[in-house]
Amino acid sequence: ELAKRLWGDRFQVVVTTHLDKAHIHNHFVLNSVSFIDGKKFLANKESYFRMRKESDELCRMYGKSIVEKPKYNGITRGEFRAEKEGRYSFRKIVFEDIDRFIQDSRNIDEFLDKLKNAGYTPNFDRMYLRIFIPGHQTIRLDRKDSNYSLESIIRRIEESNLASANTATGYRKKEYKAKTPTGRPYFKYKGYKALYVKTMHELGQLPKPHYRYSHIIIREELMNAGKLGNEMRFLIKNNIQTKADLNKHKESLSNIYKSYSEERRILRNRIRRAKGEKFEALKKEIAAINDKIGKVRKELYYCKDISERSEQLNDKISYVKQKDTCKDNKREMGGSYYEWSK
Repeated sequence: ELAKRLWGDRFQVVVTTHLDKAHIHNHFVLNSVSFIDGKKFLANKESYFRMRKESDELCRMYGKSIVEKPKYNGITRGEFRAEKEGRYSFRKIVFEDIDRFIQDSRNIDEFLDKLKNAGYTPNFDRMYLRIFIPGHQTIRLDRKDSNYSLESIIRRIEESNLASANTATGYRKKEYKAKTPTGRPYFKYKGYKALYVKTMHELGQLPKPHYRYSHIIIREELMNAGKLGNEMRFLIKNNIQTKADLNKHKESLSNIYKSYSEERRILRNRIRRAKGEKFEALKKEIAAINDKIGKVRKELYYCKDISERSEQLNDKISYVKQKDTCKDNKREMGGSYYEWSK
């Protein structure tokens, strides 16, 4: 009945009911070209809200429940999938940082200092706290969760301090250690290997030689942490440090790929005339060579991605170094860090 109301007078529709999940649900398969006038169906917000309105009316007519006051969490499809798959989204990185700053701060001023040191710019122009991140939109912290309003953050800091004071020692652990060049594993590497290992240290995917907060510009690479880790291991395994090393390895992989492709082409020609046991044997050979081709393709992709990503990572690290230098110069000149960050 819903399909007839929405499209039945102009479009062909197939209605399917799926029973393969715990929740019984329907799918509508729509021929987007009208059989009346040949015009295409336009899917937009208006058509979506019309669908919802018609569905609610039908539910009321047949005594079914509807959602009277829908609540939206504002989460995007990408964030939903990342959360479902256990990956980082940008919003998760930001709020993870904020939670950590709240735990490690003694008061709101210290919390704001940590925000600024990590590359965030807080904004109090209105009644609520917003933060700006370079290259991203401004985020209002309490829009999705009231625990991140300014009042709630102050309360959480006080609760954290009280909990720390009630421990056996009553001592609040410092959040930094002496910075020394010793013990930094990426110092023994050069070029691409050093860049990737350093980045993984900054992301917390490898043990840090010293404790400090990473800049959000670096931290956002957590969304690519799995890929970065694979590429780092690829670089170390093949001892690739310079662009020349990378191009040489890429050329070698390309030759191997061509060799495997030619071998597979020959096997495919032979299997057309094969029968019985010979056919099955050739089928297994083709499957084995497909696995080899898949691995070579993956490494070729690593080569391409490393070449492009390394420039972005270098730019980000240079940006953070430049900001740190500006911050140090301002402090030496007696300037305000908050003025510099604005």
